[in-house]
Amino acid sequence: MNGASNHFVWMLDTDWDDIVTHNTIEFSYSDFVRLMSGSFLVHYKPEPSESYNEHIKQMNPKNTMNPWFKLYWSYAFGCDLKDPKCMEHTVDQMPIWNNFQHATLAQTAVLTYAHAIHNLRQTRCKNVADLYECLQGSSLYMVMLTNHFFGPRGHFKFTETGSAEGVIEFEQIIPDKKNESFGYKYVAQFENGVLSGLEGISFHYFDNLVNGRLSSRCSPACKAGALKIVLSQCCWNCLSCLDNEILDVENATCEVCPAFYWPDSTSRVCLPIKPQLSRPDDDVLLYVSYLFSIIGVITTLGVVCCFIKYRNSRIIKATSKELSFIQLSAIITGFLTVPVLHNSNTDAECILSYFMYCLSFVLLYAPILVKAIRIHRIFTHRNEKKLRITMIKPPWMVFFSCLFTSIQLILCIIMLIVSRPNVKLLQYTRTEKHVELQCDWTVAGILTFLIYNNILLVLSSIFAFKTRTLPDNFNESHFIAICVYTTLVIWLAFIPAYFQSNNQRVKLLLKTLSLLINLTVPIVLLFLPKIYAAVKHIKITNQLPRATITERSVITSTMNRPYEPKD
Repeated sequence: MNGASNHFVWMLDTDWDDIVTHNTIEFSYSDFVRLMSGSFLVHYKPEPSESYNEHIKQMNPKNTMNPWFKLYWSYAFGCDLKDPKCMEHTVDQMPIWNNFQHATLAQTAVLTYAHAIHNLRQTRCKNVADLYECLQGSSLYMVMLTNHFFGPRGHFKFTETGSAEGVIEFEQIIPDKKNESFGYKYVAQFENGVLSGLEGISFHYFDNLVNGRLSSRCSPACKAGALKIVLSQCCWNCLSCLDNEILDVENATCEVCPAFYWPDSTSRVCLPIKPQLSRPDDDVLLYVSYLFSIIGVITTLGVVCCFIKYRNSRIIKATSKELSFIQLSAIITGFLTVPVLHNSNTDAECILSYFMYCLSFVLLYAPILVKAIRIHRIFTHRNEKKLRITMIKPPWMVFFSCLFTSIQLILCIIMLIVSRPNVKLLQYTRTEKHVELQCDWTVAGILTFLIYNNILLVLSSIFAFKTRTLPDNFNESHFIAICVYTTLVIWLAFIPAYFQSNNQRVKLLLKTLSLLINLTVPIVLLFLPKIYAAVKHIKITNQLPRATITERSVITSTMNRPYEPKD
């Protein structure tokens, strides 16, 4: 209770005398006096009964059968009843003797029960067998409230609020200067609904006074967004509405704001929540994906420069430069898709990200399939010793790649008409002020893209498997096979994880990861080995004598002449 002095105003009843007199407090008496200074003792105005007091004065343990009186006598005088000297004391010598001023209250209470039981027995319990059960419960209480009789304090009855009529007195606890003891000072009384005599109150014991007086005030005002539950004219409770609720016009109920709306500062109107882009929970993942995209674009541009520089190399020529450039453009498009994917604010941007995502894959896989079919046809005709192989020159390869790409493009246009990708608002929790913009590609759009591209991958893997026995000096089919198998494994992991997740942030993260990994695999397995081989081949060629180089060129030209393809 340290620091509570002069802060609380205690309102005490008649039991206060017993607490102080019997010293039942558990801390320093001086601290107790200082703490209670200025508090009020509230009780009914005492009206002593002379006849009752005379009766009490004549009592002693010898002439009464009251066991509690005997115990109290022994306790009050600190003696044993068996000791003859213990009987020499009188009642008026007791420490708390004050003519039993409140005895009339006890008498009135007994008479209240007695009259109520009598009236109830005469009216409702007259012919009842079990009188004990009849005299219990709310029936007895209601009869008590309607009682009125003449008692030791005059005419008695209860008020409409259930309180006993009578004069209520207020006494203030006034300590001495050293806080070692205190006394009582009569300050006011309440009678017939009127409080009078407040001028006698000493206010200097209290803190936070208003104009030197205690302020009478109601319950504190409810804050904005709190429901006011009135208990009485000046007393109410405040019940806070949920964060996404507003108060109705009459402050009677809380109303939930519609989805994607939030209460204003006054909790009276629901306003739209400003949406944010749907992104991974951790910003680090977003920045890492951007970083990988930048590195991927720079690496791909480096590969393009190397292909241009070594375009006359036999190794570069054997890979079909035209198809390689289509694949490299697809890879660059894919890396540029990542920031578009994470910043689709409008329907147009959402559609653009969908088309870029689909075309980057099909422009990468279609040339792989065309290459695998070309390699298979060349070596199949060679084994069958056929001289003419049609439609394997670069223009035909580009044509077939464009044909496979156009199929994907047509499917995307159909999905644009049937199940159009668009931007949707998403609020994960209605009680949180957070709305995200989600680029929804629709399930049909995703499935169409996945099915077609996986058909290309499966066909590529089949032809790559058929050309697995090619000579080691023509090893592009081996790299194609490894690239295709790796991509299939990635898709097998991506597809179930994507469709089982209900979190749009996780789906966006999965799309980003699958895109970055599928673009990195062909760079590492298809293009970097060719660049390394081309550079190493040129380095070895430059170290050989010129005659040896000419001789090897003639031999190579002679060996390859019969198998030169013709349209």
